[in-house]
Amino acid sequence: MKNAMKIGIAVVILALAAGVFAWSRGGEDESAAVADGFATRWMCRACQHTYELKVNEYEAACEKVGSKPPLICPKCNQKEAWRAAFCDQHQETYFSADAPNAPGVCPKCFPKRAAQQPGAGGLSDKPEDDTSEYDADFDSGGRKQPRVPQL
Repeated sequence: MKNAMKIGIAVVILALAAGVFAWSRGGEDESAAVADGFATRWMCRACQHTYELKVNEYEAACEKVGSKPPLICPKCNQKEAWRAAFCDQHQETYFSADAPNAPGVCPKCFPKRAAQQPGAGGLSDKPEDDTSEYDADFDSGGRKQPRVPQL
């Protein structure tokens, strides 16, 4: 009788787990509604126009160009629109890391990193010469050696 009771309890626990799993997933219609409400930010390298695309709009834009980004800018009609991000602190839009030669960080929050990326939306094409005490060179044994600034 004890084995039958254990089996019964196991079946009830499994049924509860399956119910919780099904409840937490929600219906497909609900997932589609959430996906349609989600938007990503885009910016054109040619004209600096920024805009947002919902999931279904992104899919349609990809079909229009026959591939993934760059997409066609709705303002200047050039195929130069790349995914972008927004810095809340500086109220500035910048290209995300998946855009070619883009640092993927706010150029005002991280000016050094942004300057090291050539052609990243108006940023410097020439990396800064940095002799910071935090930089290091490696010796022949692979050990980090502090970089000594040249006077």
